[in-house]
Amino acid sequence: MSNISRTKIISCMAVIMLILIIATGFFSIPIGVSVCSILGTIYGYKYKDKSFLKWSLVALSIGIASIIYTLILIKSM
Repeated sequence: MSNISRTKIISCMAVIMLILIIATGFFSIPIGVSVCSILGTIYGYKYKDKSFLKWSLVALSIGIASIIYTLILIKSM
């Protein structure tokens, strides 16, 4: 099994965010942040990269908070 480098993970995250923004616009940013942070969390846990894991979990909490905020905004319309 080959090792995946940080550069490939970050590139994959950038591609995911670009595809989501192109497909659905700026409402996809909360979902994209959450998806990318889950990807980073899996990488950090699997390869025991503590700093990557820590910042991915921070991004996941921000992503979940922004998803909740977006849903509240949509329901109030």
